[in-house]
Amino acid sequence: MAVSPDLYLRGILQFVPRQNRLHARKIINGIGDVIQWWLIGQLLDMISVGLMVTIGLWLLGVPLAMTLGLLAGLLDFVPVVDAIVSAVPAILIALTVSPYKALSVAILFCWKDTCRAR
Repeated sequence: MAVSPDLYLRGILQFVPRQNRLHARKIINGIGDVIQWWLIGQLLDMISVGLMVTIGLWLLGVPLAMTLGLLAGLLDFVPVVDAIVSAVPAILIALTVSPYKALSVAILFCWKDTCRAR
């Protein structure tokens, strides 16, 4: 659909009565604009989460902070699962340093998710 949206738009409009096609085209274009802005917002959210997690892990002295931050940012696109799936590797790597470091990382991820929920 991203490569040739006009082809799909014409196909969808075939299901709409002729007298309503102009209005349907406007609605579909509006939906496309909203989805585009939503994706831009998601991208900005993913970047901010990745940066915050990277900085937080770096300040805590966790190895592979940048990689774990990148993972957290990428997984931020998937709702609900992102919090658990991105926290587990970070906590396990921090556990190789010390149990207190792992607890600090767990608190960092809980704080990240709590702040974003507000």
